[in-house]
Amino acid sequence: MKDTTKLMFTATYVFLLLCILTTGIYAWFTWKEPEIVEEKIPQITEEFDTVSFKSLKTTTGEFYLNTKNEIVEFDKDVTYYIGTFGKLYDNKIKENNEYTNEPVTYKNYKIYYTDKYDSMYYINTKTNKKSKNYDLVGPSLYISNNDVQCDYFILADYNNNANDISILNLKTDSIIKLDESIKYVMHNDEFFGLNSNSKTLIVTGVNNKYGVIDYSGNIVIDMIYEDIVYISDKVYAAKTNNKYGLINEKNETLLNFEYDSINVYDNFVVVTKNDKLAVLNKSYKVIVDYTIDVDSSLDALTGYYNGNYSQYYAESRNNILYLYTFSANYLDTFKYKENDKYLKSYTIDKKGIINIINNNINYIVDSSKDYNNYSYYFTYSTVKDKIIVTFYDTDFYEYYSFSIDLKYNGKVDYYVSVYEKEKCYAIEVNYHTSTTDRYYVDLINSSEVSSFTANYAYFDNGYGYVHEGEKLEIYKKDVLLETFDNIKDYVGDYMFITYKDKTYSIEKLEFKKDLSN
Repeated sequence: MKDTTKLMFTATYVFLLLCILTTGIYAWFTWKEPEIVEEKIPQITEEFDTVSFKSLKTTTGEFYLNTKNEIVEFDKDVTYYIGTFGKLYDNKIKENNEYTNEPVTYKNYKIYYTDKYDSMYYINTKTNKKSKNYDLVGPSLYISNNDVQCDYFILADYNNNANDISILNLKTDSIIKLDESIKYVMHNDEFFGLNSNSKTLIVTGVNNKYGVIDYSGNIVIDMIYEDIVYISDKVYAAKTNNKYGLINEKNETLLNFEYDSINVYDNFVVVTKNDKLAVLNKSYKVIVDYTIDVDSSLDALTGYYNGNYSQYYAESRNNILYLYTFSANYLDTFKYKENDKYLKSYTIDKKGIINIINNNINYIVDSSKDYNNYSYYFTYSTVKDKIIVTFYDTDFYEYYSFSIDLKYNGKVDYYVSVYEKEKCYAIEVNYHTSTTDRYYVDLINSSEVSSFTANYAYFDNGYGYVHEGEKLEIYKKDVLLETFDNIKDYVGDYMFITYKDKTYSIEKLEFKKDLSN
């Protein structure tokens, strides 16, 4: 009996043990981590159906969006940082304008203004050595924490009409005093005399003639010319007897002094003579003879200069020269005259003229991605009572034309600009009555699109807005909730900059539920 009881107990024990083992093995192979259930954040559009503005900051100066997440209050030099969910953090920063003693730092040197801002000095941070005061220490002081790509500073002291100009070598901390015959060192934009890729400086002498020196103070080209323009370290445009030519660093003539103007654009040399324009290649061989008319009553320089349009404007992109010629009648009391006889456009490659278009051809840039990304080009002109905007592809094949009704019976001048948006292209017609009309086109499908389609942007997947001009529309899906005027800019999250009654404001959208129903 005892044996039977013992046997039954053992069998039961083994059975239970097998059950436990089986359950454990099953659990081992079937177990997995439990899913983490995140707390659901309700979408704002599912909870609220009315919207209003709440003012965060106001100023009588001006707010503007500095970078993606920075708003600057212009008159107080305060920067506000945009946080998440419409939060705004204000950090007062030091004044940073042209009179601020904020040093420009380069390598082991810092440049300062004196307390009265009437002179400048530098400090070698390695040796803690302070220089004497100068009238000029280059590079420019107007950019704080600037990384200037050069190895030299220009030091100038013009007191008592003396020509005390020196070059500081930042590598050796040595100063080279220039010859007293050098009156002035030409400056280039914000960097006085300093080019990131230049080994030379253009200078003027006491005779007011131009020459070239190197950074050791050695004269490269004597100061004998009426003008010198830097092309490269080995090529300069120079002027003598009121005519331009090209010279090299040895003062050897590359192109005779017979031109009214010379400008170099990469592999193209553009010259003018007796109201005619020619284009040469980099070997100075003529590729476009003197078949293009220019107006010598305009300035010979390119671009908009001293309040006057020049004879022409040119730029080189992807081995193509784009040339626009003007006449004195192109501007009438500073109003654009869109007339074929006043303006012509040329596209030129290494073999010569590719195309002539009797309107200014412009390229369209996707500025949000790459300024060198040209998708299309466009021209515009007036045909009877219509503005015709014509688009071209990168091979200048006419792609699509868009017609716009001309306002004001054609008696008000206008200009057209085109820019790329996320979904389409925007055409702006800017009349000289300070009015602007906008149109939107889908160039891929050669069709016009609505303002709503072109401008609608999401806050989240059920809520969005349309901001066009200074008008803001807030939508819940496709239902218009509210319209606001005087809206300058969208600055991120749910915030906008507004302007009303001479006051700028940073306003945050607030969403509420309509409890009246």
